[in-house]
Amino acid sequence: MNSITKASIPQTLCVVFCISVAGCGGSSTVSPVVATSSADEARAKVSHPEYANWNRFPVGTRVVRKDMLASPTEDRFLYTTLRLAEKSDTMLALETQTAIEQAGERIESDVNRVEYPATFRLPTGMKVEQFELPSLKAKLVRAENLQVGGRQVETEVFQFEDTTEAGLVDVTLWRSSTIPGRQVKKEIVDRNGIVLSSSEILEIAEPGPK
Repeated sequence: MNSITKASIPQTLCVVFCISVAGCGGSSTVSPVVATSSADEARAKVSHPEYANWNRFPVGTRVVRKDMLASPTEDRFLYTTLRLAEKSDTMLALETQTAIEQAGERIESDVNRVEYPATFRLPTGMKVEQFELPSLKAKLVRAENLQVGGRQVETEVFQFEDTTEAGLVDVTLWRSSTIPGRQVKKEIVDRNGIVLSSSEILEIAEPGPK
């Protein structure tokens, strides 16, 4: 660990890679709670999808993802660790940390804490089904079984278009509610069929019985 330098992850990489977490660097607590008003009070609360997913796992559960960012000179790799730090009937908290590897150098971010409420009120005009999508443009195209952590996992495969610095890209996302964080695999491809980035799970660990 002596060779590891602690620093904030560059913002451009956060835009590409940081999924289901609020920001890459820093150690502040982020609570993605929708502000309420009198109009909000009239709307029924719904279960937050991140809470519903992580709440099924014990505190201490950890998942590690590896993302590859293609480059004309040398590919960069981003490792994202998500750990369930706390949960209750009303909220749960994740600890997140990212690390970049390139040209033999590894740079780690500080640990970031992200909190999710058990329930929240949907933004006006949005349906639950829309909020649960990875993107409002996403379409569920098929089911697919993948090998994850030594076990078969049935995933839902979503596809959608997105706009990045490279222009229009096609995104394919494999997702399963049986996996902490839901994201199993992700691939971003440009209009020439070149893979710009990809994401896979390296490790899923749950604490053993005490």
